[in-house]
Amino acid sequence: MRRRIKKVSFMTLACVAAFFATSNISLAMDSAQNGRVVITAVGDCTLGNDEQVEWKSNSFHKVYNENGADYFFQNVRELFRKDDLTIVNLECVLTNLGERQANKDWCFRSDPSYLNILTGSSVEAVSFANNHCRDYGEISYTDTLNNLKNYGIPCSSENSTLVMTINNVKVGLISIQAAYRSSDEDKDKEYYDTEELLRLTDTCIEDVKAKGAKLIIMNYHWGIERTSKITTQQKTLGHYAVDKGCNLVIGHHPHILQPVEVYKDTYIIYSLGNFCFGGNTNPKDKDTIIWQQSFKVSGENVICDYAKIYPCSISSSQSLNDYCPLILSGSRGQKIINRMNSLSGSYGIEFDENGILYIK
Repeated sequence: MRRRIKKVSFMTLACVAAFFATSNISLAMDSAQNGRVVITAVGDCTLGNDEQVEWKSNSFHKVYNENGADYFFQNVRELFRKDDLTIVNLECVLTNLGERQANKDWCFRSDPSYLNILTGSSVEAVSFANNHCRDYGEISYTDTLNNLKNYGIPCSSENSTLVMTINNVKVGLISIQAAYRSSDEDKDKEYYDTEELLRLTDTCIEDVKAKGAKLIIMNYHWGIERTSKITTQQKTLGHYAVDKGCNLVIGHHPHILQPVEVYKDTYIIYSLGNFCFGGNTNPKDKDTIIWQQSFKVSGENVICDYAKIYPCSISSSQSLNDYCPLILSGSRGQKIINRMNSLSGSYGIEFDENGILYIK
């Protein structure tokens, strides 16, 4: 039986899904309403490619040179414009500095001008704490941070949290790196000791609270690549973040979809999968989702108006990766919604045919 979440704590979520079930993919947003914040989140955005695939006709750099910055998000730009805050996970460096790290299988780098992909498509913030943020050494990390600042793109990274004021609500963004692949020998090894990550989680949450954040969003780069199964570490970290006051936990790194869980009335998205992913010219699994959630914040109360997913492909072509994510409808869209229901059912989540989230 489907039900709404009942009010049980100061971070209560109440999904008013019935109103939105009659709509398709375009939702009317009252972005000017004080206290309401509509957030859209997508997974791994690798705005470049490794030099090993530069020769391919559909390498990311060649597609960029042929089509320009506005090409990549053309199918999702209007959706991004209608919200208050679009967040992407930036999994590459945007710099001309540094040397390729010899101990890594894949290194992703592009010119800073590629940041126009984000600025031209209403991406308001990025998460930049992952296993590719130093692909060309420490200078590539710090220079990317400088370039994000120069292009006016707010960023939460492993060295700094971010607090933004949106519709009179202070929104705290945190990004924590908890997975890596340094070589084939060590692939898919969990990055840090869990206790260290818990301490870092606590420190970051206290930091954004001290800066006045009332709505707190955690980004974890975690888990094991190419598996839909979550790890004990993921669940431990996700639950701890909620216990400490996060209102939404967003996960990425596995490159494929993982479950959504409801824990203490708060959603944990274990993996959004890839989105605009230049790291692979033709990945076998092109399924992804866009996550959207509306919050109403009043004092210490944070209420979820609705949450939904948009089923997507990372490519508008089924035969290769053209790096142009496409919202899917019909049987292709329903297949991804069914996939998310299969993954998330045991975690208390169900999505209807429009992607609206219900609590089972």
